[in-house]
Amino acid sequence: MELLYAYTYFIVYAFLGWVCEDIYCGIGKRKFINRGFLYGPYCPIYGFGALLVIYPLLMVSKHPIVVFIFGMVLTSILEYITSFVMEKLFATRWWDYSTYPFNINGRICLQNSLLFGLMALVVVYGLHPIVSRFVERIPLGFLVIFLIMFTIFFVIDIVNTVIVLLRRKKVFLKLKEDIDELRAQFESDRDILNEEFERWINDHKELDVVRKRIQKRVEMIDELRKKHIVRAFPDRKLSDQLNQLQDIVKKLTK
Repeated sequence: MELLYAYTYFIVYAFLGWVCEDIYCGIGKRKFINRGFLYGPYCPIYGFGALLVIYPLLMVSKHPIVVFIFGMVLTSILEYITSFVMEKLFATRWWDYSTYPFNINGRICLQNSLLFGLMALVVVYGLHPIVSRFVERIPLGFLVIFLIMFTIFFVIDIVNTVIVLLRRKKVFLKLKEDIDELRAQFESDRDILNEEFERWINDHKELDVVRKRIQKRVEMIDELRKKHIVRAFPDRKLSDQLNQLQDIVKKLTK
């Protein structure tokens, strides 16, 4: 019986999480946004998160600080693992907190973790007592029928979503192979062109003056670049370009 209730709690909180997520993200966009990973009106991560909070933390419900801290930690771990697994499975990062302060690999951040801790307090002390009383009043036969129907729909939704995402991942991998092939061909052609260019330079010795002037200009730019670094204005792209240019100059001045 307890398993049926736990499954029902999962569904309820997955739905409530979906509602909160859509409202939270839709306010800024001023339109409805389905933030669920699946097509249905639910976010499974919120269902699992609620179960992680309810069963262990109800036993320490006399200590709100403990509920807050452990609720924050448990749900943050769940979010990190979910982000990692989904990225590995589907070659897509579904959320990225890299721009948020105190983030870990862009998968979790302090701001959201604190919100999760507050949500744990809301669930344990406010929401779950109401939800549990409501669920326990549902006739067992009706509850079983509902869970069977939901499970069928839920499984179909998962299978359909996974098929679509795996197809997209396959397309991405093929695209990556094409890009790598183009890059390899470009590198090969560039090496050939560099060799021909070096031979042409060697056949025109009068260009020594020009080569030395180019080298001097590069050295001057490099000195300016160092001053920028000292003034805390680094430019990685510029640095990479200068390094490439210096390599070319070295080849030309051999």
